[in-house]
Amino acid sequence: MIEHLADPLQTLAALAAEADVLVLSSELLPATHNRPGEWHYYMLDSGQHIGFFTVPALVAAARRLGLQLASDDRWLHVLGQRVPSPRFMRLLRKRRWRHWLLRHNRRATLAWSDQAALQACIDSASVHGVLS
Repeated sequence: MIEHLADPLQTLAALAAEADVLVLSSELLPATHNRPGEWHYYMLDSGQHIGFFTVPALVAAARRLGLQLASDDRWLHVLGQRVPSPRFMRLLRKRRWRHWLLRHNRRATLAWSDQAALQACIDSASVHGVLS
């Protein structure tokens, strides 16, 4: 969710004032193949994702808020005064746990279908001269 925010630090500060632990899901910027056209997450045509993060960036944000960070180094990040143990985060990295979490999430992700629908609208608008 933080990749959609104009001022993620301000939003995280407001959320941290209301909760002891913040659980974020945001795909991390890869170390390689991270240029536009190489990484699917940019979504340049729609502008949906306006911020991109690395673990060091999330650590810096957590420190500015007086919090600690635990991350699975992929997409799941926990900020709080106390964070899950490294062992727990290692368990989350394992494929079977990710599948368990996804299975127990009652709502299916719409990310891919939404992205495809948005791209189709952008393409159609470009063809009809709406976008220049």
